[in-house]
Amino acid sequence: MIVLRALGNAEIDTGVAKLTPSQEMVFAAALYLILERGKSVSRQHLASLLWPQVAEKARSHRLRQTIHQLKKVGFVVMADRNNLQCSREDHRSDVAEVTGTGADVLATHASLEFLPGYSPTFSESFRDWVDAQREEANALVTRRLVTELNTARTKGDWLTCDRLARQCLKLDPFNESAVLAQAEASAMRGAKTQAIEILDRYLVEVGSDNPDLKLSASVLRRRVTDRIPERTPITVRESSFVGRDLEIEALTAGVLGARQGRGGACLVRGEAGIGKSRLASELIKFAILEGIQSSRTECRRSDVDRPLSVFVDLVPQLSELRGALGCSQETISVLKGMTEFDGRATFGSLSVDDSMSAHVRMRAALFDLLDAVADERSVLVVVDDVQWLDASSVRLLTELLP
Repeated sequence: MIVLRALGNAEIDTGVAKLTPSQEMVFAAALYLILERGKSVSRQHLASLLWPQVAEKARSHRLRQTIHQLKKVGFVVMADRNNLQCSREDHRSDVAEVTGTGADVLATHASLEFLPGYSPTFSESFRDWVDAQREEANALVTRRLVTELNTARTKGDWLTCDRLARQCLKLDPFNESAVLAQAEASAMRGAKTQAIEILDRYLVEVGSDNPDLKLSASVLRRRVTDRIPERTPITVRESSFVGRDLEIEALTAGVLGARQGRGGACLVRGEAGIGKSRLASELIKFAILEGIQSSRTECRRSDVDRPLSVFVDLVPQLSELRGALGCSQETISVLKGMTEFDGRATFGSLSVDDSMSAHVRMRAALFDLLDAVADERSVLVVVDDVQWLDASSVRLLTELLP
């Protein structure tokens, strides 16, 4: 197998020898034939690319000599009187590997630049062909990088996301997906200032003549500035969030699904101290950067005997979110009564009919509030330690989730 290593390198390995740009014409001919493998290449066309200033008869002779040198170093090429061809089975390029399906292939390349530093001067036409190949390769690699960084992003693997974004920006400094992913990765790891600097630099570079390009970056900058806290030296630093790829991927998929109108619920189970609350915290940060509103409350052992405890805590938060003003006056009145509810009371003092009527009113009011808020923007509600939910909260949540 003859291999072209073009990403971060400029080398052709024939198994017998390694060809480099120092072997000017031999390397150039081999490079052309590999990248055009599977195609029939006209001898006359290749000779004119390599020796444009040489007479036709002389360059035909030089091409024969070059092909002879290639065969001597183990480069397999099928040749007849008029054409040359390399088979796809016997020749491969690492560019094709990167754009393939292997999940870890990107990690094996320190640099993904196509033929770095290679700019042949012996032929302007050949240099133009190399530039066209470089542009095509960079576009293919960039697309793969964006795909992989989006995968890392949904898994909450922010270190990998940042690394892939940096590689992408080396190939395409103004790639919007990479800039936003890099800034988001910084924000999710607590580096709020760095995230803002990345976005500010991008906003300056794209200029005022490209408002469409600036919109997403401006929106993300506002979310980072307004909603993500900055870590300070006196706070206890959280350890890196690792080892929860499958869980965070499932949760972020649910969050992204909500943005597309597919609501849902998820129960996270695990032993005490295993990291359930940290998982929820990471999800909330991700949701904030996605422009999703969030509310969070924590149940306590004492809440078991506190009717509607979870909603008494959540309603004031939900009432502050965008869209809440769209509730009816009746809803506002019922919710006000709920939040002023004496937690020591129970429904036991009410008749069955009154208890059912109160439940129906509260249910309708909660649904109206959530509908109003969610109609404005998707909402993520996190309830910690649901094992301490009271019976009335369980009933309302059970009716709410479908």
